Amino acid sequence: NPVRLLDTRPGQAACFTPGSPLAANVEQSQQARGACQGEMIPQTARAIVGNATVVNSNGGFLTLWPSNAAKPLVATSNFVAGQTFNRHFTVGLGATGMFNIFASAQTDLIVDVSGFFAP
Repeated sequence: NPVRLLDTRPGQAACFTPGSPLAANVEQSQQARGACQGEMIPQTARAIVGNATVVNSNGGFLTLWPSNAAKPLVATSNFVAGQTFNRHFTVGLGATGMFNIFASAQTDLIVDVSGFFAP
């Protein structure tokens, strides 16, 4: 079953609910493996597949990448101001089961995971 891993909007239901948008130009790490207590992302997962939805943004780009790698020079998605934009993604997980998120502009983000890769 799909799982809503992250929703930054206040009052929403997800495994992680910080209640405030992503800050502009700040890298942050997001736990994925084992994050949802009994949900579908096991400790053996090496990568996840899902959708990243940007809401309430000023326009910019979003980048996702494994926590044990350097930030890539390419964006996962690009979006314009006021647009609710959904983009599929596949991202590897670092040794601790995390991936990194970077948004070039302040935005709310929803991350829905629909599957994983594991040995």
